[in-house]
Amino acid sequence: MSGAKPHRILILGGLALFFCLLSSLVLADTELPIAAAQASSSYNATYSASKAIDNNFSTHWAGGKSKTSWWLGLDLGSANALSKISIYWQLGYCSGNYSIRASNDRVSWVNLYTNLSSLGGTANPVQKDYILTGSYRYILIPISSAQNKVPVISEVKLFAPDTTPPTGTIKINNDSQYTNSTQVILTLSATDSESGMGQGAAMRFSNDNLNWSLPEDYLSTRTWILSPGDATKTVYVKFKDAAANWSGAISDTIILDTTAPQINITSPQNNEVIYP
Repeated sequence: MSGAKPHRILILGGLALFFCLLSSLVLADTELPIAAAQASSSYNATYSASKAIDNNFSTHWAGGKSKTSWWLGLDLGSANALSKISIYWQLGYCSGNYSIRASNDRVSWVNLYTNLSSLGGTANPVQKDYILTGSYRYILIPISSAQNKVPVISEVKLFAPDTTPPTGTIKINNDSQYTNSTQVILTLSATDSESGMGQGAAMRFSNDNLNWSLPEDYLSTRTWILSPGDATKTVYVKFKDAAANWSGAISDTIILDTTAPQINITSPQNNEVIYP
């Protein structure tokens, strides 16, 4: 760094790409709060380890100058099932050799990834995402090399898998009580507070809660064919969120009546006069 503080480079196109990637990442998993961060060294107090978990991409952790290796450690406060880690490197201060380790006691460590590189990025920050499995409290990022002799990380984010199914509703013919046609209109609504009902969300239907249609993209309306025969009919729906969690069956009913009423006209008898 030649004695200068880590500089901040803003590239509008890169930032647009970064926010797009960040949005898709958050929708796919649930972000976990990180209780604390520590580092082997920091450039100075302005670039402390806590800056890597403050949800502020204009602040950074920078490793100590004149070091040959560094590490950044994260503490979730308790063990959590993990699905993904995102590391945001400051452009120009990336690493060609770093690792990701995990532990529940800070004594025994599991090597999740080794020999990683964040070099070659063009957007700032340089986002590196890695799939994680297992349940851990502590994450350690050892760094063996750095551009300009100082590693700089803007943010580190940890994510848990979304295991909560969506909730939803179904209305047949806008909640009508009767229909004289087996073809009906379904009005559908599903919500999911974690991964959401965006790309990958789906739905499927049934007339008996046993035989289901093939999954299809989630939409707010759909035509559907009731089973034949006048009677009270039930239509079932299941919704899938963007993380592939299926809801239980949700249903609505309507009475199918396709039989026209019978009209009997009796002719007047015994010279009766009928007035309108």
